[in-house]
Formats: sequence, structure tokens, C-alpha cells
Amino acid sequence: MMKKSLILTYTMLLFLWSIASTADAVNFDLKGVNFGINGYMDIQYKYVTKQTKSDGTLAKDKSTFQQKQMNLIFDMEKDRFRTHLNFESHNAYTSDDGGKGEWELENVFGQYTFSDRLIVKGGEILTPFGLYNETRYITSLYASVLLPLLYAPPGTYSEESLVPDKANVVISGSIFGDTTEVNYNFYISNGERNDEGEDENKDKGYGTRIRLTFDDTYKLGISYYTSKNHETTEGRQQLWGIDIEIPMIDERLLLEGEFVRDEYKKRADRTSYYVRLTYRVDNYSPFVVYDYLEDPDDLAMKNKLSRYGVGMSYDVSTNLILKGEYHYSAFAGDTGLLSDTDTAHMVKMAAIFVF
Repeated sequence: MMKKSLILTYTMLLFLWSIASTADAVNFDLKGVNFGINGYMDIQYKYVTKQTKSDGTLAKDKSTFQQKQMNLIFDMEKDRFRTHLNFESHNAYTSDDGGKGEWELENVFGQYTFSDRLIVKGGEILTPFGLYNETRYITSLYASVLLPLLYAPPGTYSEESLVPDKANVVISGSIFGDTTEVNYNFYISNGERNDEGEDENKDKGYGTRIRLTFDDTYKLGISYYTSKNHETTEGRQQLWGIDIEIPMIDERLLLEGEFVRDEYKKRADRTSYYVRLTYRVDNYSPFVVYDYLEDPDDLAMKNKLSRYGVGMSYDVSTNLILKGEYHYSAFAGDTGLLSDTDTAHMVKMAAIFVF
């Protein structure tokens, strides 16, 4: 069954690839309704040395090919209405244990645009928090294979990412000035759902994100989210974030950074931040990045993880992007860590197919 599913998936992707001449969506109109189809898929190689996991066991070194991520995105627009569906599959195939991935409806919403200043969305929506949470599946947007730790912590870490996952109702808009712009988002999300997908938690998640653009170029974002999903173990959660984007050298050099503080009433607070420099020259995008994650309640991450990375992205064409990077991870301490796991090395390479 899995083999047939994979064959059908790749046949569909090959068909869409054949009719897409650029990386833009395939668009067509039918009786005043605009339909768009596009997507992303990759093949990745990862090598990582052994590390201590959150449960105290040892994650051995790994060398793996993965078909890590696939997204098929469908849009329908008519007048002020829009419907968006994002189907996503993770780990559809790996070289060490065969096929595992299944398609999920990662993002689906209906949208009504009253004006640039007021847009309302309803459905299952990627939360507007930080620079990449809403666009993390658009792998061509960033030069690295890996997203920062606050979005994608290492597999040895037992907790979820710091950023909130989904919202259900989002009110957003933009206010424009001569050289300034203000983008705002207010949103609400369900509480934690049970195994059947029902929301049995009367408490909801609430959040906001404000992004300011100065001089048509420099961007400053502030994000906030609060919920109370785990009353007995965590209590009220408050998540604070700040992010910057500063282009330099005729906008070829981009400085990006984010800081997130995840505060709880009943457990220790978590902290994560990163700084990344990306230089764009012709089809090349070399970058360097520093990443940090601390969780005092985690056996490994209480030692304060620092990750240093260097890499490059190369646009072969609008439909194919090649990426490669090296990361060196080191803990500030070694309390509770197994022998020789306070440092680690990782190499990742990827081919990103865009249609």
C-alpha cells in the first residue's frame, strides 16, 4: 500500500513539474475563479555524530538519505474570497527504514479580504509567530537546510518547538506610510486536542504579532502567545519573541535574528535565539549562523546548547535549489551527559525541487 502511495505521489509531482515552466504556481481561470497549484519537495542527506537524548540514552551516529518533506499547495480565489490548502508529507522515504510518511492537511483556511487593513482567516492556520513559522514549508525562502532551533529543535530533544503550531482564527492587515509599514496579526487557537481531534480544553491560546518596516527596508517584529494547556505540569505559558531583518551592502547581505523566551508558571522557562548572516551574489547564498537553546528541565538542554553553522545555497534554476551546510554543536556544561557527547558534528545536504 505504501509503495503504491509513493508511486502515485511521485507521478502527480512529475505531472505538475512538467506543466510548470517557472517556480510560480500553475494558474488558470474558470468562470472568474482563479486556481493555483504549486509545491516543494526535497531529497536530503544527513550525517550526525552521537548525542545524548533527553531520556539519558545515547543517539548513535547516523548517515541517512531522506525524502524529508513534500508540500502540495492549492489556492482558489474569487473577488475578495480565498481558500488555501497545504498538503504535507514528512519522511516519505528514508534509506534506513523505508517509507514512513503519510499526507496530512497541514494548513487549510478560508479568507475574506475587506481591505489591506483588514483580512480575516478561519480554519487551521500556521501561527503568525516569528520570521518563519508561517512559511516554514516554503524551503526556497531560506538558504539553509535546517531552520533555527526555536522552530526545529534537534531530534534528541523530547519537547516540541518553542513556537506555537496552529491558530484557528486570524485577523490581520497592513497600514502603509510613505516609507513605513505596520503589519499586525491577532489570533486565537484551540486548546490541546484529544486523540480524536476534539478540543476538550476550555482554555484557548491567544497571540499577536506586530511587524514594523522602517525606511522601506529595516524590519522589527514582536510576537506574543499565551495558553494554559497543561495545568498540572506547566500552568500558564507565556511566549515572547522579537525578531529583526536588516539588509546591507545594496541588500545583498541580510542580517536576521530572533530571540524567544518561553515562560511557565510551574516548570522552568525555555530560551532560544539565533543570529544569521546570508550573502546573496548571483545564484549563490552563503551563510553563517549561531543558534542557542536552553531548557533547565531537560537532561541534555539544561547544559545550554550552542550550534555554529556555515553553508551555502545555489539556485541551479527557478525549479531546483542545491543546499549544503556543516554544524558544530557544543554544550556549555556536561552534567548528565554521556561520555563524549558534549560536542557533535553534523553535515546536511539537500536538493529542493520547486514547481
